[in-house]
Amino acid sequence: MDFDTTKSVNYDLAIFGYNYTLYADNKSILSGRLRNYSAYKPTTEPDKFFPNPYSKTNFIFFGDNNPYAGAEVKLGDISLTTHSKYLSYSPNNIVTYQENNPGVVIDSQITLIDLDSPNFEKGRLTVRLISSISNQDILSINSQGNGAGQINVFGDSILFESSLIGTFKGGFDNIPLEINFTSKATPKAVEALMRNITYANNSDKPLTHYRQIEFVLNDGNFNGTSKPVVREIRIQSINDVPIVANPISNQTIVEDTTFNFSIPNNTFKDLDAEQLTLNATLSDNSPLPTWLVFNPETATFSGTPKNNHVGVIQVKVTARDNAGESTANIFSLTVENVNNIPIINANQSFSLNENSRAGTFVGRVIATDANKDILSNWTITNGNLDLDGDGKAAFTINSISGRIIVNDADDLDFESNPSFELQLTVSDGTSISENQTVTINLNNLDGLTIEGTTEIDRLRGTQEDDIIDGGGGNDFLYGNRGNDTLIGGSGNDNLYGGEGDDSIDGGDGIDFVRETADTNFILTNNQLIGVGTDTLVSIEGAALTGGESANKIDAANFSGIAYLYGRGGNDTLIGGSANDILKGGEGDDLINGGAGSDRLYGEGGSDIFVLSSVKGRDTIYDFEDDVDTLGLSDSLTFEDLTIKASGNNTNILQGNQILVTLLNVNNNLINESDFISV
Repeated sequence: MDFDTTKSVNYDLAIFGYNYTLYADNKSILSGRLRNYSAYKPTTEPDKFFPNPYSKTNFIFFGDNNPYAGAEVKLGDISLTTHSKYLSYSPNNIVTYQENNPGVVIDSQITLIDLDSPNFEKGRLTVRLISSISNQDILSINSQGNGAGQINVFGDSILFESSLIGTFKGGFDNIPLEINFTSKATPKAVEALMRNITYANNSDKPLTHYRQIEFVLNDGNFNGTSKPVVREIRIQSINDVPIVANPISNQTIVEDTTFNFSIPNNTFKDLDAEQLTLNATLSDNSPLPTWLVFNPETATFSGTPKNNHVGVIQVKVTARDNAGESTANIFSLTVENVNNIPIINANQSFSLNENSRAGTFVGRVIATDANKDILSNWTITNGNLDLDGDGKAAFTINSISGRIIVNDADDLDFESNPSFELQLTVSDGTSISENQTVTINLNNLDGLTIEGTTEIDRLRGTQEDDIIDGGGGNDFLYGNRGNDTLIGGSGNDNLYGGEGDDSIDGGDGIDFVRETADTNFILTNNQLIGVGTDTLVSIEGAALTGGESANKIDAANFSGIAYLYGRGGNDTLIGGSANDILKGGEGDDLINGGAGSDRLYGEGGSDIFVLSSVKGRDTIYDFEDDVDTLGLSDSLTFEDLTIKASGNNTNILQGNQILVTLLNVNNNLINESDFISV
């Protein structure tokens, strides 16, 4: 045998008695029996003479007992490293794993050679994927049983011939399979275990790249580690037959009406994620009737059946994958005959209290159908008045049940319109009934007189003109609709007039008038104009909140404490003479605190905060440089101002008077570009 001396090759020599195997880079290249030279008897024939190979120093001889077979390697030309552990395998034995199958043994002939280890206590076998790795790969152990020479797996324990030889972990989610051995792990047991290491893949569409799997064995106490052995697994993907995941529901159509039906996307499923081709026939594979057309691109049936198509047909939809495998789903399509139109019962009427809340149940309209079809599409065709002109009609009707409910309480005023004559229709799915009149009569209601106690009361009025007296205590009075009279009495009260022109008297204590509406407000000491025109007496404070529109909330002529909140939209907020709190909310707001030392918040948007030489000292809590702006009013100019730091804050002065403090704003950021005239 010749040795290539031009490159480095790792040779391993394993000797068992007179048998040897020579490995080059972990592959067997030569094997045989060592010559027992003492038993060799050369003859006197010259051509049979073979010199004693052991007479040469620094040589090692390979050969068998044939005197002409042999090889010599000069030890001085190579470096020798002693190994006592080898894993050998057949290099051409490539294993194939087929999709959806159980795990396949990676190498059933792998051989362990260990010359010095009676067992592998504290040793470890590591099996890992080193190429084409995916988290679908699974390394595991084949469990054979408890018989002679068999491996058995119980939980994470591994037994050989009923003896515990180790435990394992990993083998999935790209984690190597690691086996740690006990003192019962003899070379025979370890070799049997390695011959039962398996590979599997849990994907319905696995990647078909070759997998390379590496075995490395350590013997534990004897501190020996084998050279890695790499095996290859060929992955074979198989085509999965499409399945019916969600059967198509049976369909019904009435003659002379258009039928449109799309097959739901989740009807068929293909585990290989292929695009399926659809086809439709009758269940006996004959063509669809001429009136019914199927579009395979949109998976849609359409058509209009006539009288001669009345009856039931069985439609078959077939889904086929790219490999030609297919599955089918059959559903019934029923064409029904035209029936009699439904009839709404005559002379139906309902009574309802005026000003009833939206959502109040009025009554259920009754209709009959000779064919006992399910009625639907109840519709109010006329008589549904919008008396307040807000775009909302007085009533709505449930299209399925025929239940009438209140839609707009503002339209239900007995004095304006004591009854409604509604024109209704209903459908049986094919035909629409004739119009029928249903009458709704309103009950006239008087306002209430509601008196509170000396405790904290929450008193609510009706839709009428109510009188609500809180009495003692810190009360909450709600007028609701109507022209109400609210009397706070003693205590610190909160008074909500609501819609209508209300009379609001706070009485003793510190009393607040409160309103929220998507409208403009004008507040003075004796009047609030907003959702009505309210008269104010003994009111010390006000809390007004706008809506999503651009509202103007003006409290310039109010001397009490004002809490103004713009909410959405580009609002204008104007405070009064007290120390007020103004919050712009979302939108680009104009915020003017008015007289007094006010607390100002822009919140969202690009806001303008108004400064004036005649105002008090205001504080802006959330001024954003390059976003918000300071507005100069009352002939105030930038040259009149001095900008100074005050700790982390910025003061803006006119002479010695501080006009405004910007909290948490660096004074170096404030310059002429931050000001505009308003």
